[in-house]
Amino acid sequence: MVALIRPDGTIRSINDATTRALGYPPETVAGRPFADYLHADDRERVVEAMQREGNAGPVTLDARFVRSNGSSILCEFTVTDMIDDPVVGSFVVNAQVSAALLDARNRIDFLAHHDSRTGLLNRDGFMQQARDLIAPGSGLGILLIDIVKFRSVNELYGEPTGDAVLAEIATRIDQIRWTDLVTARFGADEFVVALRSDQE
Repeated sequence: MVALIRPDGTIRSINDATTRALGYPPETVAGRPFADYLHADDRERVVEAMQREGNAGPVTLDARFVRSNGSSILCEFTVTDMIDDPVVGSFVVNAQVSAALLDARNRIDFLAHHDSRTGLLNRDGFMQQARDLIAPGSGLGILLIDIVKFRSVNELYGEPTGDAVLAEIATRIDQIRWTDLVTARFGADEFVVALRSDQE
């Protein structure tokens, strides 16, 4: 995706790939402020990249475009100052969808509430979902699962084998298909299963 941006921040021209990706009709884009198409949290950084005086070369940063349907798309932006070029006379903004950045952010969001080894909820994720399960007139049944002498597995066979055992236990626990069931890993060998219990 390529856009030419005037010194005042308005769009001089934009290629078809950009309008297709964002969902805006091409005729509605030219002359509009470029910042209008950026996520509110990212506008300032992109504008600053274009306003740096004496820019020695392209500036690369990640930011989000906002689509016409209101969703956002994470891109890697490269801003090149070609204002003094007699032909271009604009900032040249190249953007490409950044799958790596998107995957990294999704991974960070996932690990905030999930255990990295098993994929089950961690303590924080469990507490959040358990609170959501408890409604007026209901209780919460909790089952604690402690793997006896698990440390000996790591000591005898090594940590990779221990991780494989944990993953298999987590898979079996996660295969339990009950309504309003929450499963989590709390510690090295501690798992928790919670189930909402309606009370009369």
